[in-house]
Amino acid sequence: MTFVTGFLFFSFMGAAIGFLFRAHYFILLLPAFAVAVGVAVHLLQDCLRPKLAKIIPLILFAVVFGLNVRLQEKLFFELPSVAVCRDIYGWQNPFVESVAVARFIREHSAATARVAVVGSEPEIYFYAQRHSATGYIYTYPLMETQPYAVAMQREMINEIEASKPEYLVLVMYRYSWLLHDESDTEILSWIGGYSKEFYEKVGLVNARPGGQAAYLWGDDARKYQGPLDQFFEIYKRKPTLIPAKTN
Repeated sequence: MTFVTGFLFFSFMGAAIGFLFRAHYFILLLPAFAVAVGVAVHLLQDCLRPKLAKIIPLILFAVVFGLNVRLQEKLFFELPSVAVCRDIYGWQNPFVESVAVARFIREHSAATARVAVVGSEPEIYFYAQRHSATGYIYTYPLMETQPYAVAMQREMINEIEASKPEYLVLVMYRYSWLLHDESDTEILSWIGGYSKEFYEKVGLVNARPGGQAAYLWGDDARKYQGPLDQFFEIYKRKPTLIPAKTN
């Protein structure tokens, strides 16, 4: 019991880091919870004297487990993985779209290329297998009303400008920033001018209510003039012009 109690406690502490309790953080608790359920079934069996009665906890567990599987039958056995992700996280979280963005970068850059994701989608670095040009892989603290928000934004800007990443990904999804009325938006004002001066747009992913997203690349992305809601803009750095030699 000491092990199980400790396992549950430290799993909870792992989920509670930062005192933010989003639903998916509690995945850390599932292994400990599964062990605790097993121990509970075993203890119930020990409490029952007749040998035949010891099967009751097993039957109870099987019924509860089977009912939960039945209620989520489509999720487990019918829906494709993309639909499962959409069903769980909704269309305003760009997890599905991030895979396509990362694939494009991976296929159009060298393994040593640097990437800057301006937004809170660090999974792009993982899927693209490219290193970040900045230490800020989450931008939530930059939008909070805290005394270091502006300084953190400027530090991220300086890191990107110094690194000159080959690809720049602007994430304009609400849940990637969690903007509010008092947020300072200096970094969002900066990115518009910086991307225009040093980069060219090579991709646009435009999400729409209902889960459908439009993927535009190259000239199609540059020429798109339609409405935008939640979207990615992917930029590639312009070639550096070398001044011609003069005699």
